[in-house]
Amino acid sequence: MFDRKLKGLLMVLIMLAACFSIKGISTANPALWNQITNHMSYLGYRCVVKDEGRRLYCATQKHYPNFSIKEQSGGLLLVSYWTGSEFAKQNRAAFLNLVNSFNLLSIATRYYIDRDSDLALEVWVAGGYEKESFTSAVENFNRDWDRVQTKFGQAILKYIR
Repeated sequence: MFDRKLKGLLMVLIMLAACFSIKGISTANPALWNQITNHMSYLGYRCVVKDEGRRLYCATQKHYPNFSIKEQSGGLLLVSYWTGSEFAKQNRAAFLNLVNSFNLLSIATRYYIDRDSDLALEVWVAGGYEKESFTSAVENFNRDWDRVQTKFGQAILKYIR
């Protein structure tokens, strides 16, 4: 009797966990964030946990973008936002054309404009955290930014604050 109740409770917990993952609700993962925080410190970033443990925010003094990391779709998503200027809001078509040019230069990063005319940069790392592949993703993210800055640095300044 006890064994059947325990199995029933276990099934309910599994179903609840599945529901949360289907809706994209990430549970806090302090061990993962600690691993990544330690790793990122070697790459010149300072990271802090945000949103009740659902994401990690990493900042650097280097010229590279600061970004957040969250678990998503069986991997890790790195996202950086730059606030759009009034010029960006008034010249959305031109901004979209510029961002399309960013994507043509990019190897790993996807650039897009959100509905508030903010510039977003994203790179997704498949699977769980693994030091070499994660390092490669961060380096590619930064190299993509360098390519965009080199070619469009002055133009970007009109569109972001």
